[in-house]
Parts: sequence; structure tokens; C-alpha cells
Amino acid sequence: MSSLVSMAWGKAALLLGCAANAVGFASDDGTVSPPPCECIGSNGGLAASFGFGNEYGVWCAAWDSTRAACHPGGKYYYESGPAFFCEQEWCYVHAECKEGSPSVFLPDSGLFYSYHTCGGDSLFDDIVQFDP
Repeated sequence: MSSLVSMAWGKAALLLGCAANAVGFASDDGTVSPPPCECIGSNGGLAASFGFGNEYGVWCAAWDSTRAACHPGGKYYYESGPAFFCEQEWCYVHAECKEGSPSVFLPDSGLFYSYHTCGGDSLFDDIVQFDP
């Protein structure tokens, strides 16, 4: 399979997964269960208005590694280097995701993020509790 076809297939799968997550999944009895904890493929357009970029949090990536707070002189940069969460991947998830947390940088956005979805730990929450 060519890399172009492979890339197109991957994007199609991501979009289909996001569309399915947006509505949840129907069970045999007709009830709709909360969507699984997967990247929702959107940041509601809010991230760009705060200078984070259009794609910020849309898929699994180490988004915080680009923020000034994780660079020398930043709030989460120490003598030993950036805080561990700066290099961890995360993405925005549905509010119903039990592993999701409300956005710290966009607190009134209604956005929830998850490190678990991307295979990481959510210890960022612990740091923010002690050093908001």
C-alpha cells in the first residue's frame, strides 16, 4: 500500500471514529452509552483563539512540549529539564470519559483532556493541584 493511500486511510479511520464518538453507541435495548475515551478530533475552535493553534489537542501528541511553560524559564521547567508531563501525549476527549479532566489552560471551554487515552499518566493534575 502506498504511503499516500495509507495516510488517507488513517485520516478516514480517525474521522469515522470521531463521528461515532460524537453520538455514542447504541446498545441492543436502544439506550445510548457514553462514548469511549478516544480523541474527539476537535478543540471546538477555541484553542486557536487563545493562541494554541487549530490542531492543539485534536489527536495524541505532546502538545505541552510546545508551550513556553515547558521551556527554560517557564513555570514547569526545572534544573533537571521540563516536567515529565511536558513530553507526554494527550488529546481532548468527551466530558463523559471517566479518565478525562477539565482543561486547565481553557477552563471555561468545556474541553476535557486525557493522557490515559494516549497511553500516558495523568500526573499533570497532581502538579497543578499543588502549583496552579
